[in-house]
Amino acid sequence: MRAIWTFCKIVAAIFAFLFVLLLAVVAFVPDSPEYTARRAAEAEARAVAAKAKAEEEAAAAKAKAEENAAAAKAKAEEGAAAAKAKAEEEVKKTQPPEWGGEVSEEYFKHVRNEITDECTKRIEKYALTSEFWGGDLRWTNRWFESKFDRWMTRRFAVITSLGDHAEWQNKFGNWVRVRYFCKYNPDKKEITGAALNTIGRFVD
Repeated sequence: MRAIWTFCKIVAAIFAFLFVLLLAVVAFVPDSPEYTARRAAEAEARAVAAKAKAEEEAAAAKAKAEENAAAAKAKAEEGAAAAKAKAEEEVKKTQPPEWGGEVSEEYFKHVRNEITDECTKRIEKYALTSEFWGGDLRWTNRWFESKFDRWMTRRFAVITSLGDHAEWQNKFGNWVRVRYFCKYNPDKKEITGAALNTIGRFVD
């Protein structure tokens, strides 16, 4: 039994030696010209393919960058145009109409913000000092309402703002609803007149 085991070890050693020898022979045996040429052609083809892929990816990246740049430029131009249009629209709101021209709601609101305080004082003074009216005046508009909510077409140089949110106390002590007006010259930026107009409220 021991002899058989020894024999097997010798055979295995011989096979291992022969395998190593075969590998050495294969490693040192030069490739055939055909095999070498084929491997060179395959390597060249891989290099060409890799170069083409790199160029394709570079071209795609460049096209994407140009597309993004064009989109960003278009967006910026659109934003600039919108901002310019908005600025021009805001300027129009502060430009008075020509003589005889219609007063836009936007311009009236712009003017109203400038004249309300001064017009209020003048109307109150007129109510007290006028020979005809000569009585106290109280405002009836709520805190979120404007005293002036109507206007007229620009006549000559002035724009007339109107309202009826006030009550006047007559000589008998009664409070009655009254209308009032305030005239403003936008060219000179001055109030040219403010007074009570008549008794009663506007009828829409």
